[in-house]
Amino acid sequence: MSRQSGRGLRGGGALSYIGERWSGFFLVFLLLVFSLVGKNFFTVKNLSNILYFATIYVLLASGETFVIITGGIDLSVGFVMGLVMVVAAIVMRDLHAAGAAPAVSMIVGALAGLAVGVLPGLINGILVARFRVPPFIATLGMYGVANGVTLNLCQGFPIYF
Repeated sequence: MSRQSGRGLRGGGALSYIGERWSGFFLVFLLLVFSLVGKNFFTVKNLSNILYFATIYVLLASGETFVIITGGIDLSVGFVMGLVMVVAAIVMRDLHAAGAAPAVSMIVGALAGLAVGVLPGLINGILVARFRVPPFIATLGMYGVANGVTLNLCQGFPIYF
């Protein structure tokens, strides 16, 4: 017997539909499990906390999406983020200790972090575009450099004041 077009192992059916949309089904499954296990899961405070803590990763993922769409890859994005945060925190801490106003120390620290964050991207861009180094290799190297500089700056401890 022949099968109808659009049905069968390759063309369609329930398993194919679920297989193409597995992430949505998994998200619904997790929402159900967490809503049953956690008594305060669907509260406004919990949902706002989830959005607050996910913002940084959404920003990183949105930038990485454009890199992947163009056929590249950036393995260093997380470690560059860590480097930016450590540099910004050190500048803020030192300006605050020197007696600068909190607003000034935050603005200058954020600008210093942004300035430092441009350097790895510029170096990766030059390596990939000018010297034809594969993006995987260039960003893997920057991953190690950013991680090493970050650990050297903070000595493996949090920056606080």
